[in-house]
Amino acid sequence: MLQVAVGDTIDLPFWDDFSKYKRLDTTLWDFGKDVYINGTQAINPPTVNVATFDGINSLGQPYQESAVFNGPSDSLVSKPINLSGLEEDIKNTVYLSFYWQLKGLGEIPNEEDSLRISFLDSSNRWIVQDINPDRDLQSLTGGLSNLVFDSDSVQVFQQIILQVSDTAFFHAGFKFKFESFTSLNGVYDSWHIDYVYLNSHRNASDLTHFDRAISSKTTSLFYPYVSITTDEYLANTSQYTRYETVVLSNLDNSFHPARFSYQVNNLSSGASGTLNFVVPADLQPLEQGRQVQITNYTLPPVEQDSTIIETEIVYITGDKRLFEEVNPAGDTVFLDPDLTSNDTLRSLYTIHNYLAYDDGSAEFAAGINLFSGQLAVAFVLNEPDTLTDISIQFPSISPSSVGESLTIKVWTDLDNTALLREVGGIIEASQRDEFQTFSLSSNPVIVSDTFYIGFEQFTDNYIGVGFDRNNQGGAQMIYSNTNRDWTQNDRLEGSLMIRPIFKNSDFILSLKSEIDLISFYPNPSIEVVQFDRQMDQVQIYSLAGILLKEYHNSDKIDISNLSDGVYILFGRSRDLKISDRLIIR
Repeated sequence: MLQVAVGDTIDLPFWDDFSKYKRLDTTLWDFGKDVYINGTQAINPPTVNVATFDGINSLGQPYQESAVFNGPSDSLVSKPINLSGLEEDIKNTVYLSFYWQLKGLGEIPNEEDSLRISFLDSSNRWIVQDINPDRDLQSLTGGLSNLVFDSDSVQVFQQIILQVSDTAFFHAGFKFKFESFTSLNGVYDSWHIDYVYLNSHRNASDLTHFDRAISSKTTSLFYPYVSITTDEYLANTSQYTRYETVVLSNLDNSFHPARFSYQVNNLSSGASGTLNFVVPADLQPLEQGRQVQITNYTLPPVEQDSTIIETEIVYITGDKRLFEEVNPAGDTVFLDPDLTSNDTLRSLYTIHNYLAYDDGSAEFAAGINLFSGQLAVAFVLNEPDTLTDISIQFPSISPSSVGESLTIKVWTDLDNTALLREVGGIIEASQRDEFQTFSLSSNPVIVSDTFYIGFEQFTDNYIGVGFDRNNQGGAQMIYSNTNRDWTQNDRLEGSLMIRPIFKNSDFILSLKSEIDLISFYPNPSIEVVQFDRQMDQVQIYSLAGILLKEYHNSDKIDISNLSDGVYILFGRSRDLKISDRLIIR
């Protein structure tokens, strides 16, 4: 029999929709460091954030770059769950359900790819489950034939429910496991999992949940950009300011109204504004993908050299915790899990020193495979600015482009006579969604009106650039040259992850901190940052607005694996917030 140490197990119910954190919740999962928790890869998930399975590990590197055949890649394993004490008449009511989608905004799994669900029995053996006994299917399988579309031709999430039926599963160390079998040589073959729920007192038809949720990230405030420079924004604020759009879902089989509280915070100045509104039409039973535009708000003034804007949307659903019971005193007690955790969404925007059509997350790769082929992205400025650096995101795909040489270029027009600057570079290995920066600082260039940045490659191998399929603002700004003539993109929907950076040495992100209420030390720091109180949440961002680290329920954080430099630190402790620069050296 499998022996499980006291304290290692958790009790029913097990529930995770991945919306609480931007990382795997280690209180629920034993293993899954290579699974990507994100809010960008799926299409209309039940709730914001999914667990994505693909062919790269937690460092963004292929499992086996030279692999020809598919094999086991990402896996997600639950903590031991104590099923040993259930009464006999309760055992036949234990079911596991989850939502799943293949492809989403990523690459479609092939017919030979699969996602398997296994249960751990009392002899420590993983038993693969039949997801559809009538069709003799032991796995979710890939391929175009397995895509399901709704009336708008958008891929939909499907829900599966499995009974925990074998007596060998009712022990103190029961676990369940999701495991993908995909291409091992890059960021291919995407599967997405959401809303994993294991409990007793269920049946095979228990596929509705009294839960309403926000189910996607918002659209950008600064169309066509996601991030914008201070000078460019202030040159024409009305040109760039747009309304955010949020997507909702209703997992219940009844109609429900939708009320909101919306707050915009300028974290640099402390200014904020709140808006409450009601969506005109109720959400229909089991409706997913309802888009709601948030209008009639005023963005707090932007006056400093650089600013961070935070938007907070609270979907006032009336959701409770998953269960409630009446105690001996007659009081109603609400039990975990907390279904309100997917009702709040915070988004972060930087008004700083770079332009970005992308949100920092690559769902795909786009590029060319021709010697001397060129790729470029157009940008338009209202005011001249000094270009000092160019950042490009190169995903891990096969064949690897690491070590390939490039010439980084800046044009005023896409011909050789209009070439302003060029500099050589070598593609380096990077982590998932990490940008590589090519410096022009020794010879910066002043750009104005329309200009183009990109590169020329010197290999016939495919060199892919990160492609953000969530944001369409840069789609018409992509150009390629494979036959001595430049062609404007009219086929790909999304934005290339190529960014211009301006006056890099002149900007230090300015933030307003409630130093009198929350403080931390030392700063600069080397290994550990200590707070003067227990923090509910601490987040560390790069100056490019990329979330690097997230910590919870602690009065100190370990930053020893971050490189020297300047970072943005956000923290929350009850109703108090702190935002400040963190220097590591």
